[in-house]
Amino acid sequence: MNIKMNIIGIGLSVANEYGARWIFNRGLYCLKLLGLRRFPVTEKIYERKIKIPRRVDLFQFEKEKLEVFLNSLPDNEKERIIKSADLACEGKILCFSGIELDYGIPINWQINPITGRECDVNRKWYEIPDFDEVTGDIKIIWEVSRFTHFICFARAYVVSKNIKYYEAFSIQLKNWIKHNPYPYGANYKCGQECSFRIANVLFTYSLFKRFGLITEDDTTNVKILVYRCYKKILSNFFYARKCIKNDHTFSELMGMILGAWCVKDEGKIDYAYKILNEEINRQFSDDGGYLGYSFNYEREILQTLECILALGRVLNRSISEESNQRLIKAVNLLYQCQDNASGFLPNYGSNDGALIFPLSSCKYRDYRPVINALSVLTTGKRMYGHGLYDEELLWFVGTIDQEISENEKKSGHYDSAGIYLLKNDNFFAFLVANKYKRRPGHMDQLHLDLWMDGRNVLCDSGTYSYIGEVGRQYAASTAHNTVSIAGKNQMNIFGHFLIYDWAYAVDTGSDENRFTGTICSGNGYKHKREVVLGPCDITVVDEIHAEIGDKFRISFHTPYKVESEGKRNVMIYDRERKVCGIQTSLACEIKECFISETYLSIKKANRLDVCGIMTEKKQIVITKITKEV
Repeated sequence: MNIKMNIIGIGLSVANEYGARWIFNRGLYCLKLLGLRRFPVTEKIYERKIKIPRRVDLFQFEKEKLEVFLNSLPDNEKERIIKSADLACEGKILCFSGIELDYGIPINWQINPITGRECDVNRKWYEIPDFDEVTGDIKIIWEVSRFTHFICFARAYVVSKNIKYYEAFSIQLKNWIKHNPYPYGANYKCGQECSFRIANVLFTYSLFKRFGLITEDDTTNVKILVYRCYKKILSNFFYARKCIKNDHTFSELMGMILGAWCVKDEGKIDYAYKILNEEINRQFSDDGGYLGYSFNYEREILQTLECILALGRVLNRSISEESNQRLIKAVNLLYQCQDNASGFLPNYGSNDGALIFPLSSCKYRDYRPVINALSVLTTGKRMYGHGLYDEELLWFVGTIDQEISENEKKSGHYDSAGIYLLKNDNFFAFLVANKYKRRPGHMDQLHLDLWMDGRNVLCDSGTYSYIGEVGRQYAASTAHNTVSIAGKNQMNIFGHFLIYDWAYAVDTGSDENRFTGTICSGNGYKHKREVVLGPCDITVVDEIHAEIGDKFRISFHTPYKVESEGKRNVMIYDRERKVCGIQTSLACEIKECFISETYLSIKKANRLDVCGIMTEKKQIVITKITKEV
């Protein structure tokens, strides 16, 4: 009876939060998969007939300007470009922007190098499970077939003029075509993956064609790949648009536009632009926030849109003015949320390490390349002075000689985005307080990220993985700088992704030096947080409402060394230099933990826990952080 009541409760919560239309569409898709698996003949119902691609040379580059820019890079950066491409020639691919995996030579396109297990290429995509404990995370299989490493080949060739990078592109493309017959194997399971594949192949093909290296066989192989992947996108677009309605929708629209151009289907291009405008205005809030609640995925979408906007002169299309204004606000929000010294943003929300177009020598968490390029594409003005991040702008726009926009970084509130910023000369505080309109990814309500002099002193734990118990731990309340109640999360989760009983923010507000907000958990507690910014200190006041006897924990994660100076005082060090002191009104503990800056990567960190037991139904805890001067 209890199990039945629990299932009913979950169902009611999901129906209320996700909506009847979402449940209906998900149900339809599940019926489609069930029908395909039991009656494979029904596959003909869903498969779209498309023409053979007639053209594939889409991207335009200023070849001489790229050569000048890349050859002017510091020697160590050019060496890094060459080394990355050399490894990719050997099948050793930088995956998820942070971990090198060996797929072998010739590349095994169906293997998970971590588990050593292969996906059966003789099974059709719908026969392959989303989560297979034996084979492991399917994203690891997909990663090499995104062909992001083809961008490495292109950059390395421009720097070195070594023909081996073109040859690696040509050989690996031919090998992929041979070992990935449509619609068999893991690499046709996801339309988003097919879209990224089309974009990176077309991009690299056009670059090598500018240098006179492309053969008829290369052109034939590119057309075959576009045909297969475009067919997958059209045949399964319902899932991206109606069921998950997130970054997949944008990436598959990019793939649809690229594929339609290749087959000369002007009607399909018009259709894609119509949906594109709808999605920009649905998924981006009026203050620039992305309704996927993740900076990583917002950047992925903006790079996708950057590609589409840059191709506008070839496609003879443009997005609506309303959509353009939303993107301008999105660029501004990322700019405001950026640490001045490093160009980094907080590791906010789900993060799978995606960087579809790695077109600069900037670090993965440096968002200046996409902010700068998209600013030019939407306003005609750049956001920064010249730097390494200009390379992405040069690839997509063809020039870096734009006027600089005048933008001041300051405290601000973005209520629709659920983001609040407090800034002065010593601190940059980033806080999350969402009134969710779509499914959350992390249980990070009232999380505090704190930056000082380019240091992410109090940081988010990241994501690590989307599957397994470890992945769940990184998404939980305890992995963020907020309050958690023993045995309870802010929200509940079913399966791998279905978060329900959303914790809503209420009574949120901020001014130049103060933030306040409250979240109400569906698991029976409330948490009010007030943050007050002083010239050289920042005070965090946490007010917890829970049942008497409940254990609570306020956590603060840091990548830096932490030393105790008493039961209620600690000091944070960057090497031997004192950065700041933290004083708490209750006894605190220092514990070792791990943070994940990119998917499947971890590094040691420290966690400061302020723990207690509810002796009354309301408990107030004060934490003061003082900068060392």
